[in-house]
Amino acid sequence: MPYTFIPYTKISVVRQYPKLLVNEKNKMYKNFLYILIFLYISSDLYSQEGGVISYFPDGKIRQIENYRNNKLDGVSKYYYENGILKQMISYSEGKKSGKSFYYYDTGILKEMLNYNDDKFNGDFSSYYPNGVVKESGKYLFGIPDGEFRAYYETGQLKSYYTLINGAKNGIIYDYYPNGTIKAEANFVNDIQEGLTKFYYEDGSLKGNYPYSSNQLHGDVKEYFKDGGLMTEKYYEYGRLEGIEKTYYKNGSIKTESNYDYGFREGTTKSFYEKGKLWSEQIYKKDKLIGETKIYRKDGSLWYIETYDNGELISSKEFSEEGKLVAEQTFEKKN
Repeated sequence: MPYTFIPYTKISVVRQYPKLLVNEKNKMYKNFLYILIFLYISSDLYSQEGGVISYFPDGKIRQIENYRNNKLDGVSKYYYENGILKQMISYSEGKKSGKSFYYYDTGILKEMLNYNDDKFNGDFSSYYPNGVVKESGKYLFGIPDGEFRAYYETGQLKSYYTLINGAKNGIIYDYYPNGTIKAEANFVNDIQEGLTKFYYEDGSLKGNYPYSSNQLHGDVKEYFKDGGLMTEKYYEYGRLEGIEKTYYKNGSIKTESNYDYGFREGTTKSFYEKGKLWSEQIYKKDKLIGETKIYRKDGSLWYIETYDNGELISSKEFSEEGKLVAEQTFEKKN
């Protein structure tokens, strides 16, 4: 059988999409084109270069910003609605850099800050509305570092301290408005250590408070203005321990209490100024228990009160001759 050549015939394949799908594809394509055109136009219309000014509705200037390569660069100014300058901020390539100033709506300087790469860096100061310096200090790349001072509105120094890498170090001083020292405390890497002293406004010593690792630790003594001992007690890492005594100005003992692990425990006694016993009380973990006895100045028994877990459950009153003159019981609440 002879070989028969059959010529190649190209067959066109036409895809048949539903009419609705074709229309949707056309819409998506058109929308995509619109977005591209909008972005192109916007990049030209809204690119910012040089000075850009915006206004309040009444026509007063709201802000003046300077741009370079579409980033804030140079000094920008911002205003209150009354026309007073509110902020003056220096930028470099979109970040705060150099001195910046912030003002009250009266025009008085409120704060002065130095920036580097959007972080506080260098001197800073803040001011009261009357223009007097409120605080001053230094930052190093966003971290407070150096000498810091705070002032009263009169301009008198209020406190002085040193920060190293953000932590308090050395002696911190607080002052009264008259300039005398109010307190002094020592810190090591933000931890209170050593002896803290408080003073009266006349400069006389008010109290000595020893610290270890941020906690009261050791003998605490507090004084009257005339220098007489007012209180003596002992702390063990923040907890009261042992005997606490308080005194009258004449030096006679006023109260005597015992503490265990921070709780008042055992017998507490109080005395009249001339030394006579005033009361005897019994405590258990800071709560009154048992009999409390109260005496007159002549030494005669006046009352006997009975407590249970801090609650008064009965009371007896006695005459100076020792006779029972009144008795009362109370219903327990707990």
